[in-house]
Amino acid sequence: MLIFLKGKYFMRRYMSHYNENLLCAIDVETTGLDPRIHEIVQVAILPLDIFFNPLQDVLPFNILIKPIRVNCIDHKAMKVNKLSLRRLCRDGMSYEMSHDLFDRWMKQLDLRPHADGQPRQIMPLGHNYQFDKSFLIQWLGLETYNTNFHWHIRDTMASALFLKDRFSLFMHKDPLPKVNLSYLCACLKIKRVRSHDALCDCVDTAKVYQKMTKMFAPNQTFSDPRVTEILEILDSGNIDAAEFLKELKAQPKT
Repeated sequence: MLIFLKGKYFMRRYMSHYNENLLCAIDVETTGLDPRIHEIVQVAILPLDIFFNPLQDVLPFNILIKPIRVNCIDHKAMKVNKLSLRRLCRDGMSYEMSHDLFDRWMKQLDLRPHADGQPRQIMPLGHNYQFDKSFLIQWLGLETYNTNFHWHIRDTMASALFLKDRFSLFMHKDPLPKVNLSYLCACLKIKRVRSHDALCDCVDTAKVYQKMTKMFAPNQTFSDPRVTEILEILDSGNIDAAEFLKELKAQPKT
């Protein structure tokens, strides 16, 4: 998880089991609930480091998209995300422009193919990701989606349901009675900036997942003193990812 370089510890960009795919929190806002007739009007993709914090050296993908099927808009859904049609028509981009911008952003991630030619991809982290996935496919097309997004997904709603089952099995009090994102944030003491904004929801989803991975971890003792040292460094926050990436880029390519 950490690399020692010039007297400092630095974060790796990927956990080993990621196979150098990039974990990203993903959220969309839509004109309704049915991807057959409704459309994406905001999409955000937030690259994360191995501790589920936003990567500091990569800008998130966050755009508004102009709806085409205006007559199919579910106005109740639009009240939830607070995106007015006037704003979307003024600030949103066309589907063609959004596809082009997504392609350019993916190239900037520099997810070079594996040695066997298979592409490195985005590994999605979402809240009720199956909903987001159906709209991403409607927006990008199935082929483009499968090219860029890995099938190994993380989902905070599914994780919360697993924990409910786990605690019920051992007859413990349910720590998460509800599984919507706002309720999970409240239970885990995560202050929300704004709900139903795609980028803000990405940040909150990553924070929820981060806390879920920590709060139920078993207590462990480590025989290797280096592990204890690494854990102390993680707690102190003495990790300079940006400097490590700078050092890495300065090294000659092999």
